[in-house]
Amino acid sequence: MKKVAIIDELIKSEIPKSFTLENKFTHIRGFHGCRPLDIHTYYSKGIQMLDKEQLLHETLYRLNDIFLDKKSIIEVFEKHWQSEAIERKSIWFTVSKQELLLKAGHYMIYGSEFIQGIAADLVSHQLLKNHGIPTIFSIDVPIETIPTEYLNCLKDNIKNKDTSGGFKSTSPISKDDVIEHLHPLKIVDWHNKGSYYLNQMR
Repeated sequence: MKKVAIIDELIKSEIPKSFTLENKFTHIRGFHGCRPLDIHTYYSKGIQMLDKEQLLHETLYRLNDIFLDKKSIIEVFEKHWQSEAIERKSIWFTVSKQELLLKAGHYMIYGSEFIQGIAADLVSHQLLKNHGIPTIFSIDVPIETIPTEYLNCLKDNIKNKDTSGGFKSTSPISKDDVIEHLHPLKIVDWHNKGSYYLNQMR
């Protein structure tokens, strides 16, 4: 039976010293910020690990501009693909929506961190606002896909009544664990001096 740990709720409760997430729950509720081109793929396919061919296609689409040539984009893409092999194998989450809205809004405003890195090298960050819609997905992340060190950090968060920080899954997320989504209205943009980004694509 599926048992989901919601960190906000656990923080408000009294837990014994012997408490471990692994013994009590099968999943942890996480929040995933992104700027998807198609919301429905999350509900039909879940969240997959990065696929090179698909990611290159998306990168070329998001950075399509008369001042950027395709060859330059591909060259920068290849450099990042080779240097970020470990991070490609992780899907990241926060334990609260507020963490995304106030501290990690770049995932919703600009999308994939991988593509953000390419855009930064090409001085084309603003192009990433042209496609997709800022979104927060609520995801039930299977505990067995979360590395032990992150589970320990989550336990400390509960003990210290702290909803900051995040965790990762090292496996794809099933469509059955995609619970719901929302399109936030206002997001803090730390790439723009901490001003508010107003989501006009809701």
